[in-house]
Amino acid sequence: MTDYANVERVWARITCWLEKNAPVSHQSLLPPATDEEVRTDEEQLRQWLGHGFPDELKVLWRVCGGVEYVEVEADEEGELRSDMFLPGGVFLSPRQAAAIRLSFNWPDVDWGRAWVAWLGEDQEGALMGRYVDASGGPGGGGEGQWSAHSGPEMSKPEFPSVGSYLEAVAEALESGSGQFVSQRWPELPGVVKGCLVWEHPDSPSVDG
Repeated sequence: MTDYANVERVWARITCWLEKNAPVSHQSLLPPATDEEVRTDEEQLRQWLGHGFPDELKVLWRVCGGVEYVEVEADEEGELRSDMFLPGGVFLSPRQAAAIRLSFNWPDVDWGRAWVAWLGEDQEGALMGRYVDASGGPGGGGEGQWSAHSGPEMSKPEFPSVGSYLEAVAEALESGSGQFVSQRWPELPGVVKGCLVWEHPDSPSVDG
């Protein structure tokens, strides 16, 4: 079973690292979502899709309600995203997660699985990001990538849970090891103008 307390612990490790090393990204963190906010948005999912939010995602929202873009000084080209400090997208609020999931409730698009987008390429109208299984089983059915074209790639979840994904992020930040810096994920964390970025070491896209 998922250790939901570990979700809070590992998120604290990530935010502590951000505060010390990437203060602009840290500024993008929102306060915890209220129980009422989560309940209201979850009710929409239950009404239209028959399932709610995964428990570990609700645990995470209780300590951080999502992120918002913070303008980066001296970023004339607009290359930096202070809010996109996790590999795979922006951490969505309960409202954003529900809205994006409901936008795919079309009669001709049914991936036949309970899932919720928790990371997106943008807060509104995202077309790709990362999902977490919402079927309610022990530990869920995994965490992985989704897109508007192929839906959640349920046959190949990349992590057992959101908690394990965050654990890999924390390991990469703290020790430079783990899945996010392996051959499979050839991206390394770095800091540019106070923002955490993830880039291939041989082809950085943002000038420091």
